Amino acid sequence: MDWIYFVILASLAYTFTDIVDKFLVDKKVNKPIILPIFVRGTSIIPICIIALFTGFSLPSPQFAGWIFVAGLFSTAGVILFYRALKGGEASRVLPLYQFIPVFVLFLSFLFIGEVLGLFDYVGFVVIVLGGLIISAKSISKLLNVERIFWLVAASSFLLAVSYVIMKFVLASTEYWGAFILLWLINIAVISSLLLVRDVRKDAKACVKKLDRTGKVLIFFDAVASVLAFMLNYIAISLGPVTLVEAAGNMMLVFIFISVFLLTHYFPRILKEDFDAKTTLQKIVGIVFIITGVLLTQLL
Repeated sequence: MDWIYFVILASLAYTFTDIVDKFLVDKKVNKPIILPIFVRGTSIIPICIIALFTGFSLPSPQFAGWIFVAGLFSTAGVILFYRALKGGEASRVLPLYQFIPVFVLFLSFLFIGEVLGLFDYVGFVVIVLGGLIISAKSISKLLNVERIFWLVAASSFLLAVSYVIMKFVLASTEYWGAFILLWLINIAVISSLLLVRDVRKDAKACVKKLDRTGKVLIFFDAVASVLAFMLNYIAISLGPVTLVEAAGNMMLVFIFISVFLLTHYFPRILKEDFDAKTTLQKIVGIVFIITGVLLTQLL
């Protein structure tokens, strides 16, 4: 059960990147699709440092091919996520990403034969429900079948496929080589967006407007992103990918706590409304997530 510790650490790192991303998009980079290009491009620095100190070995051509496919799927999933986020409210987009662990549940069973115990499945359902409760403003509006719904569904499916492929790869090859190759593929694919004239034009405009604070935040965002993904894939290599992705909802708990503290003590950085009804809803969601994690770990 060591994988749960890596999930917790990854969730903390994801929380940092999520809050920094929100701050950067709101105040520094006004084009959401440009931010991942900046972050992924800057992440070449920590990746090179990791490569220098890990003494990694490249996977065989067969596994390298699978990693390339996983990289394409994950990058496409991220791009669709930003398109969905641009076209709708975050409160409606983010809850729909509970599709990811659901897709992973079925894909991991069909393609790598992953089977869980009874309490693991119960815990999985409770965690996903907790994620929906903590992140949804209006459940009645959540599943409206419109363009955003299909964008998020496609994004979730692509990301789920990527996670399952990497679970298959990491079961048979050296971790550091696989992770570094996957990240380099992500950098190359997302940087290729700069070949599009309008994207390149927006990127140049954002660079000109970016101040020192924005550049420093992008650097730390890149470091935290590498750290978060690194820890997440370590967890995937150690535990059931279905439970790893479901337990990743602990990030929502950390985000709630962080935003609550920032709102009350540092409102200039981030401020959100916390009425009694919303706070109670989020607390109920937190209880569900913690209960689900405990079910998968203790029973």
